Parts: sequence; structure tokens; C-alpha cells
Amino acid sequence: MAKFQIAPTSTPATPAIAVYALGVVLYQLLSGRHQPGDGLTTTAQHVRATLDVEPARLSSAVTAAAARGGTPERLRKLYSGDLDSILGTALRKDPAQRYPTVAEFAE
Repeated sequence: MAKFQIAPTSTPATPAIAVYALGVVLYQLLSGRHQPGDGLTTTAQHVRATLDVEPARLSSAVTAAAARGGTPERLRKLYSGDLDSILGTALRKDPAQRYPTVAEFAE
């Protein structure tokens, strides 16, 4: 089994990193897809998209509606508005524009 090492970084871990990670998980759970998008075939493409591409609003990223007992239209309507805004803030590329703490994200 391969061992992975995390290279030392000059950027300390911050609450903004935790907010982003939780946003990614919630986005994937609600939309049925990972936030950088579909069609990425290499690790490099996936990393580049995560770093550079703003995710689609949750309400337009719904893909697995049937598995959730609904239709894409129903989920889009449900997710538009507050939930779109909340996840959009958590997934901002600029950490200073995210929720400052996980508690504020949860609230």
C-alpha cells in the first residue's frame, strides 16, 4: 500500500479550510456530484478545476434527483435561494469571503 506524505506548507490551517471542506461535502451530498464538475479525467484536471473554477450554483447542479425521490425541477426549486447562497459562500475561492468559522457556517 502506498504511503502519502503531506508536504510542509507555509500556509497554516484555518477555519476557512474547514468551511470549504464542509461545503464540498454538503454540495456533493445534495447535488449528487462533486463541485468542480463532471468530465474530469485526470487528477491534474480535478485539482485545477477545484482551484480555479467557481462551482455551479447548487440549484443548477442537481444530477441524482431520482435517487432522492424527486425530480430535478423539484430539487432545483428547493435548493434555490438561501441554500444556494449559503453553499456559494462556503465554496468561495478567496478564504476571506467564506464564513469565518464553522459555527457561523452551521448557523
